[in-house]
Amino acid sequence: MYCLFPRKLAEEGADDVSWAQIVGYSLIDEATNNVIGKIVAVDETTVNTLFEVTTPEGEEILIPATDELIVATDIASKTITMRIPAGLLDL
Repeated sequence: MYCLFPRKLAEEGADDVSWAQIVGYSLIDEATNNVIGKIVAVDETTVNTLFEVTTPEGEEILIPATDELIVATDIASKTITMRIPAGLLDL
């Protein structure tokens, strides 16, 4: 059974951001302050939730979406700052 309701109702008065609402946000690396890319989807089908990100070069990468890595979320500027583990972007 599914319960569907308008996104507007989910957004009203909420200080937290849902996974669906962050699609389109820019992902920023805390260490370099560089934009890694845009979040195009959130994959919750695995044990670990993943951000599906398209880089400025058009490459698709997966970034673990864990509380330990998310440093800040800025709703006004639609950005998420993350602590990216060393070497993850080189895979």
